Amino acid sequence: MQLRDYQQNAVDKIKRKLFATVNRQIVRHATGLGKAVIIACLPEQLEFTKRMMVMTNRQGLVNQLAGTMKVWNPSRSVGIEMGPQRSDGEDIVVASIQSIGQDGSPRLAQFNPANFDAVIVDECQHSSGKTYGNVLKHFRVNEDKHRLCLGLSAHINRSDGKGLGEIFEEIVDDRDILFGIRTGWLSDLKGIRVKTQNNLDGIHNQAGDFNQQELSKEVDTPVRNDLVVRAWLEHGQDRQTLVYGVDIQHSKNLALAFKNYGISAEAIWGVDPDRDQKLAFHKARTLKVLCNCEILTEGYDDWQIGCIVIARPTQSEGLYTQIIGRSTRIPPGIGSLIEARAAGVKIEKEDAIIIDVVDNSTKHSLVSLPSLYGMDQEMDLHGRSLIEVVDEVEAIKKIKPYIDLTKVKDINKLQNYVEEVDLFKVGFSPEVLQFSDYQWHRT
Repeated sequence: MQLRDYQQNAVDKIKRKLFATVNRQIVRHATGLGKAVIIACLPEQLEFTKRMMVMTNRQGLVNQLAGTMKVWNPSRSVGIEMGPQRSDGEDIVVASIQSIGQDGSPRLAQFNPANFDAVIVDECQHSSGKTYGNVLKHFRVNEDKHRLCLGLSAHINRSDGKGLGEIFEEIVDDRDILFGIRTGWLSDLKGIRVKTQNNLDGIHNQAGDFNQQELSKEVDTPVRNDLVVRAWLEHGQDRQTLVYGVDIQHSKNLALAFKNYGISAEAIWGVDPDRDQKLAFHKARTLKVLCNCEILTEGYDDWQIGCIVIARPTQSEGLYTQIIGRSTRIPPGIGSLIEARAAGVKIEKEDAIIIDVVDNSTKHSLVSLPSLYGMDQEMDLHGRSLIEVVDEVEAIKKIKPYIDLTKVKDINKLQNYVEEVDLFKVGFSPEVLQFSDYQWHRT
């Protein structure tokens, strides 16, 4: 049981900042880099003598986090505060925000702030909500600068535009997907762009993204759903797959479209009575494709997922980042991919395919895999490695900063575009360019 180098580095920063009375901190680590482990090791590493509260917003995450706390803290007791489960003075309490965050909650009142060294907010992008505010106010994190208030997330941008600056003081450690891929702790990503004939210009915005009802009406069509399946058959059919739809009906229709091609597929949603069974079948690989609506985003972990199909367009970088993060986990027990390759270990999964289903829009700015990293949203990566493309683009920018690479919409035409720009900017002497201009005006 040992922290990875970057995890230890993050913990050391947390400790130093807390000693300097910067107690309201954020650690932003990409999905798959082990944020739960950082939380779990805090009692020992920071030598807590009191209790620790860990709160999150999803039922599945509560049980998952509690399990991790027990593994890393065998000498400390771990309790759960959620629904019928009640804590009873344990050293570490993992709580559902819905259970303790309501106005005047007696479940929150039972916790004496003086008995806690730390309050941890998992998926802290949600922490500007009222329920979180109730808990943080109860624990007086603004007043007691020696009580750690740590937020963790893969992203901290909210779709409603509300910032977290009033809650937290500083991002003490920041590791993105590219860091994870380069260091071998996350799988590489390969981008595929699938163009549709649907137009999104008539759809209104709501809470920082598309109006769901209007969006579903536009994109949930037999032709488009069939296109999604055919794209998957061409690029991802050998991989365990998650497909993201707009709403429940869209997810059901997508699953039916897959079944029409003889593919084992099911739709899954929040109150689906067969949800747990479908998830179990998918993890057991007896089910190839899961089409879901808004549930397999935060906290869903399955390293076997090798393909993500984004069949719901979005303007939210946070949502998009969470979605693609479902595919970046590497097989357990191999160390990093770099270590595994060097040792000659058989690696069951080294990369994941992201299939972006892209609709037409001149009004809205859609998020895509290229747009996350400063390229045009319509850039076609043709299945190339994200790291290779990012490194190539960064190398060109470093040598030729005057070139506007946002105009490139096809990665295979990048070098030709650079050569064309060079031809007219630096390819000829001033005398030649002056003569060419003279000849042009004469004709």
